[in-house]
Amino acid sequence: MSEMDRCGNHTQFKDSPVGKIPVEWEVKQIDDLGEITTGSIPKTSEPNYYGGKIPFISPADLGNKPYIDETKNHLTPEGLNRTRILPTNTVLVTCIGIIGKTGITAKTCATNQQINSIICKENDYRFVFQLMTFHRDLLRSLAGTQAVPIVNKNLFSSILVQSPPLAEQQKIASILSSIDSKIEVKQQKLQQTQNLKKSLMQDLLTGKVRVKTKRI
Repeated sequence: MSEMDRCGNHTQFKDSPVGKIPVEWEVKQIDDLGEITTGSIPKTSEPNYYGGKIPFISPADLGNKPYIDETKNHLTPEGLNRTRILPTNTVLVTCIGIIGKTGITAKTCATNQQINSIICKENDYRFVFQLMTFHRDLLRSLAGTQAVPIVNKNLFSSILVQSPPLAEQQKIASILSSIDSKIEVKQQKLQQTQNLKKSLMQDLLTGKVRVKTKRI
């Protein structure tokens, strides 16, 4: 039996501002899914704010995998206290620049001002992550065609999305998260193969390793 078969199928639907949805589902604003917060940057002129072990997330850190546990920049505890602190399992969405990149915090951290975060309370954070990923094109369309695309906090908070009951959120999230895990494993294997090729190219195309040829 497939994952989809175990979910069952809805038989009754209704019209809504986001299209046809099952009658049991609701339409909510994003800020109904959790507390919305926008990141900020501690003063870069204060060196004691940076160089610690606390992840400081920027859009460049998002997009490769759901859970963000590695970042280019880090804060000290003092630096963290100068910004907005995010708990584990907060959903992240880039809303300035490259719109719609998503992630989930793997530990206590902070983000810069390009990211809006959703701290979920009564909703499954894994479902909310998948929902934000699903609505990436919508977010990008709302950002417009200005030089630096932006979806401000007020607009982001008011966007309407579909919202199943919690039990169904959890089932949907479990299925999609399982697929994300399989994708991550395959991506790791692909990266290992690419690294192997790069190493071999360095050795073979610089003559460090000699290729033996058969004499005829």
